[in-house]
Amino acid sequence: CRTVAGRTFLDADFNVSCSSEEYRMWAGTVAIPLLLVFTFGMPLAYWLAMYRHVRRGTLMSQRNVYGFFFSGFRKDIWWFELWNTLRKALFTISSVIFAPAGVMMQTWAALVLLLLFLVVFSLSQPYESAFLNRLERAALSINVLTLLSGLGLFTNANAGVDAKSDELALFLTIFIMTANIFFVLNVLWTFAEYT
Repeated sequence: CRTVAGRTFLDADFNVSCSSEEYRMWAGTVAIPLLLVFTFGMPLAYWLAMYRHVRRGTLMSQRNVYGFFFSGFRKDIWWFELWNTLRKALFTISSVIFAPAGVMMQTWAALVLLLLFLVVFSLSQPYESAFLNRLERAALSINVLTLLSGLGLFTNANAGVDAKSDELALFLTIFIMTANIFFVLNVLWTFAEYT
């Protein structure tokens, strides 16, 4: 919902007031239940089904059913693809929730989540192949650096005339481009080396 002249309206359709019965009915009967079922319920259902097999020691015999979730990951990190699903959902949810607060808050929320994801990844080291762990860690790290640098650009652009620095903006822009180019070159080098 977005506030306009003291009243809240649905961001996608300003003809729908967020205080209307129509909005509450659709939100309560369709939007929220579907968000909960598909965003959290499906990964939870798969986690429970797989965990049952993990406890019995039969997960590997169920590869034809669940293999797309755990293939490529270490045996003790069978849950990581479900974490990735949840991770992407949380990222999208935070982006939508913090949209009314502005770009700065969206970026801070994304940074906090990315740092959490980086910690979980670094502690679990989920892939069987070490080069995949390095690539994923590099991807998460470059995302953090890009967002931090983007915050610097945004803050600099919104600073007063006396505080704004064209040199800082140029430096941050070059840094973002260079870091991302090095990451892409690293991906290409890794691809060439391990294929």
